[in-house]
Amino acid sequence: MTIKTLLPEQQVGTDQLDQWLEKKEEIKTRFLDNIGRPNFPRKLYEIETIEATDGESYIRRKLRYWVGEEEEVHAYL
Repeated sequence: MTIKTLLPEQQVGTDQLDQWLEKKEEIKTRFLDNIGRPNFPRKLYEIETIEATDGESYIRRKLRYWVGEEEEVHAYL
């Protein structure tokens, strides 16, 4: 497997916001071309908090979400 570069060699940095936004989209497209795109639509509204635990200066939440049509993931945040 060959990993494509995210930035073409000949490009230089930019200090203009509009140029950066364009460059950012190009980097994102190259990145997704490298790792592939999911073959199912993401449903961000289906992220569910299963439990929440109070710490001294934080709240730990256990989440459940879908990464495939029938693949469920549990994660801590």
